[in-house]
Amino acid sequence: MKTKYLVWLLLCATTLFSQQDRGLITGTVKDPTGATIAGARVTITQTQTNSRYSSVTTDAGDYTLPSLSIGNYNIRIEKEGFKAFLGKDLTVAASSVNRFDAVLEIGTSQQTIEVSASGSQVQMENAKIQTSVANKLVDSLPLVVSGNMRSPFDLALLAPEAKAPNNGDNNFAIGGGQAASYGITLDGVTATTGRALQTSWAALNTPPLDAVAEFTVDSNGFKAEYGRALGGLMSFVSKGGSNEFHGNAFEFLRNEKLDANFFANNRANRARPIVKQHDFGATIGGPVFIPKLYNGKNKSFFFVAYEGFRNREGANPSFLSVAPREFYNGDFTNWVDASNRQIPIFDPNTTRLVNGVQVRDQFPNNQIPTNRIDALSRRMLELGQTPSPTPAASPEPPATSAITSFNPAPASNPTTSSASAAITTSATNISSPVSTAETPAPPAPEPPAPSASPAS
Repeated sequence: MKTKYLVWLLLCATTLFSQQDRGLITGTVKDPTGATIAGARVTITQTQTNSRYSSVTTDAGDYTLPSLSIGNYNIRIEKEGFKAFLGKDLTVAASSVNRFDAVLEIGTSQQTIEVSASGSQVQMENAKIQTSVANKLVDSLPLVVSGNMRSPFDLALLAPEAKAPNNGDNNFAIGGGQAASYGITLDGVTATTGRALQTSWAALNTPPLDAVAEFTVDSNGFKAEYGRALGGLMSFVSKGGSNEFHGNAFEFLRNEKLDANFFANNRANRARPIVKQHDFGATIGGPVFIPKLYNGKNKSFFFVAYEGFRNREGANPSFLSVAPREFYNGDFTNWVDASNRQIPIFDPNTTRLVNGVQVRDQFPNNQIPTNRIDALSRRMLELGQTPSPTPAASPEPPATSAITSFNPAPASNPTTSSASAAITTSATNISSPVSTAETPAPPAPEPPAPSASPAS
């Protein structure tokens, strides 16, 4: 059972964050002749929160507005003697550089030129390769929910420079870098783990997917501020509140009642294995509002997210056997294979050369003499023998009660478990064959009919 609980409480829109989860807007302002305009006022407004940022162009006509939270912005540029320039819906992504140049026309400031703002399609500010996964994709794309919580790494694989061969847990790589050497940040803070960067562990350091606003995958050419990463870096940005109340609730359900049975189970007339999986949670965000005391619209916001995971799986039905007591005493008379044929145990002390081939003899009646078992091994075998519980309702435990709970093999098809084979090796030290020909054991009294491990 895993539970993932996350609370993101944003009480102030002016809280300082690291640069890595933010973007910037830069550009140049010119007049119709191509000459740069100095001293023009540039004001941008985030549409979700009405937060405003402003700057003034330099003597070269350039401006830069750094450390902007992700979202959509409207930009207004004003200069006396020129018409106001208004651009709408400029999108800022995490760790992105957005260039927006403007040309002001001669006129009065009461006149406005409105355009649809879009950043430069060619990244000229740096040489890095960046893929942004926006909130719409995060919310809409289906993800795997099978035995684990939804992982943001499944979304990261949308980037062409990210790969994880065979969906491995420790071979996720970005930009051709070494596997499990990527970098990952959450709101500008590193979210890597000390466990070989396994994606299943790193995913626990990220918020629920419904609390992820967007993330970017950067590879090749990113700045030195993103050090300690080989090949690439993923930057996750958590959601924040806005001027409108928004929220959602979700439940991803798996239940064996809704699943088809396996072909092998149907053929063996076995029931569907138990699968009861729930990935559930809820989010809510908006302005901080306390009736008659405080209205945080345009000023203070909050966002809360919760995700829980419950998983119950039943074991697939199977039949196994455990070593009976006689095996611990060196008696392998009843050790048989799936065809009910006795599996011979050979005496290593009889190994010899016959016509250039090493051969050895089978123990009489397939029993190892007790004096041939090492004393220390005998003491250790006493600790590993099959227990014999005594039911409270019966004064004498039945002979089969020792292994009833282990689902022994049917008598018509006896088998041995790997555990019993390992015990044999420990006790006799002769399990490895050393020849291609064996000499049968000398005549011995007819052994009793082969039988299976005791069964109820």
